[in-house]
Amino acid sequence: MAASASGQPNRIRLVRKAAGLSQKEFAALFSVDQTAVSNWELGKNGMDFSMADRIASHFALPVEYLYGKPYTLTRPQERWTSEEKEAYSRCATLEEKSLFEFRTGRGVFEGQRSAGEEEIKAALFGGDCPVTEEMWREVKSFVEYVKQRKKD
Repeated sequence: MAASASGQPNRIRLVRKAAGLSQKEFAALFSVDQTAVSNWELGKNGMDFSMADRIASHFALPVEYLYGKPYTLTRPQERWTSEEKEAYSRCATLEEKSLFEFRTGRGVFEGQRSAGEEEIKAALFGGDCPVTEEMWREVKSFVEYVKQRKKD
């Protein structure tokens, strides 16, 4: 069954071009005919969901991105690093900018939310025992340690 959704044709083309691939190279990468890639990009044919998933996985993108699902930024641009701002400024179109936001972890789909503190505690500790304030402080301290280590 073919999937058809608004946004798909332009985003397939954008992902391919961002990867620096010709239609022929993109087709070979995913074991399809070049005609199939052309038809996806022109919106003549939709791709099946398994192919969309393969493409999204290969390029480390959420599959919803390929189907044009609306998104918002997770962190305001004024809080980006100077390197992020410079790379973003080199994006010529809105679509290139949205691809950049996803590849850098800055984009989030509308309706998607971050896990709350209680959900994080349940995930970390399995919900089997109450999490004391001391335990939670230790977890947060470890997170800060990892963040700092990554900066250094």
